[in-house]
This record gives sequence, C-alpha cells and structure tokens, in this order.
Amino acid sequence: MSVASLTPSQISILKELAGGALGYYRDDVCVLLYLLFAEQDISLSDVLALEHAGLLVGGSMFEISDAGRQALAEWQASSSPQSL
Repeated sequence: MSVASLTPSQISILKELAGGALGYYRDDVCVLLYLLFAEQDISLSDVLALEHAGLLVGGSMFEISDAGRQALAEWQASSSPQSL
C-alpha cells in the first residue's frame, strides 16, 4: 500500500496509534483506545487494509508497526508545505 493510496480515515488511525493509542476487536468492530480512556469505533475495513499492508500489527489488540510509522512520516513530509 503506497502512502498516496491511504484514505483520510486510515491516516487518522495511524496518527492515533502513533500517539500511543491501542486498538482492539469487539464483536467485529474495531475500537481505538485513547490514552485519555475515550473510545471511538473505527472502520473494520480500514483496519484490515492497514493490517494487510503491514502498517498495523497485532492479534486481538493492534498497534502501529514500524512500517506504519514510516508511512505516516512519509505522508506528513509529503503534506507539509515546501519552504523555498
């Protein structure tokens, strides 16, 4: 999966997980656990796509992988305005 093909919701998932959030599966729903203990349901298809691409790792719990961190860094670098 190239960085350019990541959807806004997938980028959002990677950002949250890079910030220390963890996720888990509950009755076929993926839930992001934030450090402040709030929960947010997220799209199962987005998580499965990120997992399939190697950007997330885990089993019943999931977190961002090193490849996911690299993809997020590439996305952030490509979306930052270039200084002249």
